[in-house]
Amino acid sequence: LEDGGILAMLDDEDIYAATAQIAPGADASARAQRKAEAITRLCAKYVPLSNGLSEGDVERCLLSVGDANAFLEYNRAPVERAHQLLHQHFHPKAAQAPELS
Repeated sequence: LEDGGILAMLDDEDIYAATAQIAPGADASARAQRKAEAITRLCAKYVPLSNGLSEGDVERCLLSVGDANAFLEYNRAPVERAHQLLHQHFHPKAAQAPELS
């Protein structure tokens, strides 16, 4: 995007919808439709402003950002859950079984 001269696309309000993770659920198809529409709007707006990037190039960039977000969420969520459980069930200053500490 930077080489194509359209790094400003990352500040566009449609970037959130275009890179959103689509989790299974009752409204997954509606969210997928909103994502596709946002990608289409971003491509239509920024491809003409770019230095030779095609619509496919921009779409791949957007999908790649979405994949990175999904990967981070997939790996972050279990760590946060484990952290919550540790704080919920264990006190950091009071060992319940000192022989195991």
